[in-house]
Amino acid sequence: MNRAIRIGLLVPAGNITFEPDFASVVPLGVTLHAHRLRHKNASEGENSEFMDDINSGLPQAAAILSEAKVRIMAFGFTTATFYKGIHYARQLENLITKASRVKAVVPSLALLDALSHLGVRKISIVTPILHGTTKFSRNL
Repeated sequence: MNRAIRIGLLVPAGNITFEPDFASVVPLGVTLHAHRLRHKNASEGENSEFMDDINSGLPQAAAILSEAKVRIMAFGFTTATFYKGIHYARQLENLITKASRVKAVVPSLALLDALSHLGVRKISIVTPILHGTTKFSRNL
């Protein structure tokens, strides 16, 4: 009888880092099981249409992946969990949990939990991608 703890990974089809990143930190006795989500419409990048398309496939993908008898499910698309705000991220987490009948974790909420646990009150982000000047502030 296989007594491994199984973690389910929901991954956008083009993502090549999520599984290796997880595999590099899982302890002995934990196995990873991934299901890829395809977007229906080709896109030149991650925009709201692309993310909506990926997110629309979550219920079916979670239900299929749950057949592997995973104990928890993680969604590997950070941007797609925070582009519509914290309430939407919670809806996605609940959607995955309901479809799979196991606990789900989405990146943006996990990040907020980690920052809160660490007592972080301020963060700074520097990126070459930002055009113009934008100020974003949120109390953690």
